[in-house]
Amino acid sequence: MMRRRHLLAALGVAAATPARAVAAWPERPIRMILPFGPGSSADVLGRLMADPLGRRLGQTVVCENRTGAGGSIGAAEAARQPPDGYNILMGSIGTQSVNRYLYAHLPYDSDRDFTPISHLWNSANVMVVPAGSPWRSVQDVIAAGRQQGRLTFGSPGVGTSDFLASSLFGIRTGLTLEHVPYRGGTPAVQIDLVAGRLDFGFGNVPAYFSGIRGGLVRPLAVAFPHRWPTMPEVPTMQEAGVDDLIVPSWHALVAPRGLPVPIRDRLAADTQAVLHDSDFRARLLDLGSEAIGATPEETARFIASEAERYGVLIRRLGIRAE
Repeated sequence: MMRRRHLLAALGVAAATPARAVAAWPERPIRMILPFGPGSSADVLGRLMADPLGRRLGQTVVCENRTGAGGSIGAAEAARQPPDGYNILMGSIGTQSVNRYLYAHLPYDSDRDFTPISHLWNSANVMVVPAGSPWRSVQDVIAAGRQQGRLTFGSPGVGTSDFLASSLFGIRTGLTLEHVPYRGGTPAVQIDLVAGRLDFGFGNVPAYFSGIRGGLVRPLAVAFPHRWPTMPEVPTMQEAGVDDLIVPSWHALVAPRGLPVPIRDRLAADTQAVLHDSDFRARLLDLGSEAIGATPEETARFIASEAERYGVLIRRLGIRAE
């Protein structure tokens, strides 16, 4: 009888421990995995988000870049972590919706292995050319592509919105394009673009923000439904003469599958509070992103709808990643 009472008491302690851990969360710093390199939009915006989110949570949010394979290495790292709220992922259009169609052996399942927390923001993709290029409009690029027979563009990988926007540009215009992939990420692409070793590129406004303002690259159009507020002089692709080329980039905060609902809801509430702060929204917009701040349920539906949309495009392109 005594042993039975000890056993029941031990089981009661074991059952209570996870509940206490959830109630006390967070008790230590939280790691935010950024699946792209320094200078990428995930890096720029993730670090912008980390400080105010940490203040609301009462713990430091530490950013860590884990790069490669269109964000898949960082996403896989996040998926392997325990669902205790101390590891979160700055998920992207690639990691959560696109890579499933590109990689034959993706080391995680985009739907099964993650708990959606919040759709954070949308970013415009902007078409740019080197500042020294003679091309002043999208139509100049199209005319040159037809005359030359092909154009080159670079991207951080086939699962990125940069690549998808560029590829769709080729489809919509009938141009022959040569893709140059960069393992070094967005800054490596920008170096060759600025130097004129690439003909053009699409990139997230946050990643190209400094290059545009510094006069290193020339923006020609945004692949977005409307003109970008901080670049009102830059037309949309439709205004520039290319229809049906809307490829926004976006990021969503996710955590490993099985995250306790109270922690999920706390993370979601504090994330949304940051995104609804007027000063933060203004800073975000200035860097090229529109704050969203969706609920976990809305975020799950959004990720699924984006996966369906881009699955059609990727099958049409017939592309696969190694």
